Amino acid sequence: MNKTIAEGLAEITLDSITDTVVTVDVDEKIVYLNPAGEILLACDKDEVIGKDFNHVFNVVNENTGENISNPLHQLLNGGKITRLPEHSSLITKDDSVVSIEASIAAMKSKTGNLVGAVIVIQDVSHTRRLARQLSYQASHDLLTGLCNRRKFEENIEELLIDIREEDRHHSLLYLDLDNFKLVNDTCGHVAGDELLKQLPALFNEILRSGDIVARLGG
Repeated sequence: MNKTIAEGLAEITLDSITDTVVTVDVDEKIVYLNPAGEILLACDKDEVIGKDFNHVFNVVNENTGENISNPLHQLLNGGKITRLPEHSSLITKDDSVVSIEASIAAMKSKTGNLVGAVIVIQDVSHTRRLARQLSYQASHDLLTGLCNRRKFEENIEELLIDIREEDRHHSLLYLDLDNFKLVNDTCGHVAGDELLKQLPALFNEILRSGDIVARLGG
């Protein structure tokens, strides 16, 4: 197989991959972007070819919003980095936030000289969103949105450690709803549920942002 045919097949393969594939030269200029990358960036590849990778791909920590140091710069200067840090997100030109994972590899010539790098980026927004939903459901009461017993007990354990190690003081208040059973019996469970749903808003009016409210029953 001659070189021209091999290069053509390689480009067809890259064009069909659903993950974003980007290649850069040693100056971190983009030399190739596959169709999946055009979709991710919401732009045509001709708009980004020749531009600095760091100017096109704005990568931040999705929890803090802080910019993540350019991984290509580290790799092309002798570093061993092969992946983006966890919780990386891409900010697109329309300010959309896309959760991503990415692998990075150096490209070398036949003589072993560094000629650039290839970056493969996966859009993992759905996976992370699902993980956040599952985590929320595991730690919150689905009716009221308050912390559930499990999350409450975890918070208590953390506060007990804080008391021992930092000599701080915390307060615990246990509330019961008077005659709540009467509401359920006379008006039905739908009315009782609606009453419970209104409680978080009432608590938010009087509690501080750092206070914890949990529903232990239900």
